[in-house]
Amino acid sequence: MARLTQKNIAKITKEGLTSDDSCTGLYLRFAPPNSRTWVLRTRVAGKVKNIGLGSTSLVTLAEAREQAHALRKIARTGGDPLAQRRAEREALTFEEAARRCHEARKASWKSEKTARVWMQRLTRYAFPVIGAERIDALASGDVLKVLTPIWHDKRETARKVREYMRTVFDWAISNNHYSDANPVDATSGGLTSDRQEVQSLESMPWQEVPALMTQLHGVETVSARLLEFTILTGSRSTPVRHMRWADIDLDSEGGALWIAPSEHMKSRKDFRVPLPPEAIAILDRVRGLDALLVFPSPVAKKGSRDARPLSDATARKLLQKDLGHTGVTVHGFRTSLRTWIQERQPQVSHEVAETMIAHATGSRVSRAYARSDLLDQRRPVAEAWARYVTGKSADVVELVRA
Repeated sequence: MARLTQKNIAKITKEGLTSDDSCTGLYLRFAPPNSRTWVLRTRVAGKVKNIGLGSTSLVTLAEAREQAHALRKIARTGGDPLAQRRAEREALTFEEAARRCHEARKASWKSEKTARVWMQRLTRYAFPVIGAERIDALASGDVLKVLTPIWHDKRETARKVREYMRTVFDWAISNNHYSDANPVDATSGGLTSDRQEVQSLESMPWQEVPALMTQLHGVETVSARLLEFTILTGSRSTPVRHMRWADIDLDSEGGALWIAPSEHMKSRKDFRVPLPPEAIAILDRVRGLDALLVFPSPVAKKGSRDARPLSDATARKLLQKDLGHTGVTVHGFRTSLRTWIQERQPQVSHEVAETMIAHATGSRVSRAYARSDLLDQRRPVAEAWARYVTGKSADVVELVRA
């Protein structure tokens, strides 16, 4: 094995431990489907101990080596590195954990603005409530204390804060500062009151989507094509806006595919999206606008000839102002699709329905062993949804049989 570098650790797919030749006792542990963590193997009081140093997504190679050297030094002098880490954990507050997590993720931020907003929202909403509390003493009830006051009036902000808090606790778990399951995962039940009322403001009822698609079909703009494609695929707007022609495989066995790359997916994993004929027709309408991007902005970036993706604001303006659907969000069409499946396609399993909108299902352990993206089961659902919203047929799904 070649010497480990920060660039090549993502290429390691051999299950088990891979040693770092530059640091005695440091290993990279890979577990399918895509888990990579740092492990230090060293002797403590005459016994070999495995000490987890965190996920590679949160701890860089340099940081792992630094931790490993420090912990091995403690062990060599007769100390107990595990005990020392526990002692350090006892003094860590939620705010301290959040700031360390923020620093550890520095290399992965999409932009400086994203990093700044992340910390600003935690500073405004979470730190005044639980910032000074020891993180290992916090539970789901404490998370609810942060979210409940803003859940009804600032729903989208509350959702963002919840995701940020989940990330902080994941970091704390990876770094042995929190020993239980992530408490954010247990808060959904306490935040669901008036959900239907709020959704009605954000999403369009699935029964009204075909009429909107008819409106969009007559609009000759890139933003209209992007919105049509987003509705058809049930995708988030970010991966659609950044979609490249190179990500599309029209000749894939089993049917056309769009492979949304990991850097634009919330899961940070590549995601295969089946493309029904109606989606391919949309691609044909925008073919030739740009060699790289499928939905390029018609406004060139000042000082550059390179195309750039459409902004979120462009599609939102078309939907809310130009077409008059005030209160409906682009993201809300994922709810429209999911509700259509729930109400009109009861034979479609919960796992397939959730995967249609790229939601993870099951516990963290079960997801680690679930390697299928249910593509064959999702394709007929995608085709039925496309036929329905374009008015071509009734919304009937023929399930794929094993």
